[in-house]
Amino acid sequence: MAVDYVARQMAMNALENGGGGGGGDSGTTNYNELENKPKINGFALVGNKSSADLGIIIPDSTSDLTNDSGFITGTAVNALLADYVTETIFDSTIAGFYTKSEVDTKLSGVRSEIALNRRTLGVICKNLMEVTANSQTIKGVTFTVNDNGSITVNGTATERADFNICQSVEYHSGQILTGCPKNGSAETYCLAIYTAGRDTGEGLVLSSDGAHECYIRIEKGYTANNLVFFPMLRDGNIADDTFEPYHPSLQTQVGRLVDSGAKNILNLGDTYFVSTDVTYTFDGDSGAITASKTTGTYKRIVWQLPTETGKKYKVSFDVTAIARSAMIFPTNVSSAGSAPWGQIDVTENGHYSMYFTPAADDVWFVLYLSTSEGTDEIGIENLMVCTAEDYEASPEFAPYVPTNQELYKMILALQNGG
Repeated sequence: MAVDYVARQMAMNALENGGGGGGGDSGTTNYNELENKPKINGFALVGNKSSADLGIIIPDSTSDLTNDSGFITGTAVNALLADYVTETIFDSTIAGFYTKSEVDTKLSGVRSEIALNRRTLGVICKNLMEVTANSQTIKGVTFTVNDNGSITVNGTATERADFNICQSVEYHSGQILTGCPKNGSAETYCLAIYTAGRDTGEGLVLSSDGAHECYIRIEKGYTANNLVFFPMLRDGNIADDTFEPYHPSLQTQVGRLVDSGAKNILNLGDTYFVSTDVTYTFDGDSGAITASKTTGTYKRIVWQLPTETGKKYKVSFDVTAIARSAMIFPTNVSSAGSAPWGQIDVTENGHYSMYFTPAADDVWFVLYLSTSEGTDEIGIENLMVCTAEDYEASPEFAPYVPTNQELYKMILALQNGG
């Protein structure tokens, strides 16, 4: 039989305090004959009473306790993880914790688009492909670029219609291309990266590295009726193929900050070479040059441009005065007269411009005065060389300013005594 030590002790205390007193009363040794017996919760301590009989409740579950210390329960942990975990990791009771292997199994339910690796951790977003194209109609098919980077396609293709959504996207083996509507095919429509393969609605796991254009193809005779493409290139560790608009990665944003201020990459005052017998003046704020030669068949002024191989640029300027003729062009050899990427022949006043895509870094930029004997003069304003992207965003002249990266190099040179 269980002994209720609380009741027993209280009864002994009552005997010690209630018997053998004065007043001529002989007292009693029989507890049951006592008056004013001690009570707990209104229950007299008589007989063999349990804690429950005396109204004493001893909690046997954490849910019966008041959490006045603010301990985090399993339920609270699950609530905190609700945005990232699809399964319950912790039970709400104190005995509901799992073993390591059980937790590992449950963690397989973590939302699969959270991929922690060298490419994704703090560096890039889910969708690696930026749509840079503008809406246009090609061979009977209208491609409308939406604000979120999706493309709506309508119309019947009179010939095969290819719509380049970006000129060059960098891709790697194991990445996944998605975004083509279901039921595409080589005979109807698809989303493709040149040389890397096409997605016809089921997704494409890339098997090579490269950088090429990505395009939507509508085959001849196919009629698209509000066909919506959601182009996305994502890391192979991200299983979820739900479309997410492109956002520039941290790395891209840092690169843009480093190169900011570099719209006009031609620093007129920093010449690489000037022929003898050439008189010239530069005004960098207005992009103005005046130059003349008095002898010889031709004379030149040469600058070096901080260009990148394969990147598209544009040169533009206004001619305000010219005696005979001149040529302006980029070239890969500082002393040569060849113009491998095109040239501008100047014969009269007016506005001139030209796109070029150099096949080398840091190319030379040459102003040739006429090959004719005698005095040749030219006056130029608003001379600017910039990327095609910057020019198309804002064709107005901007004076040269050094990039943040160039400023940093200048500071380092000064610090090192250069």
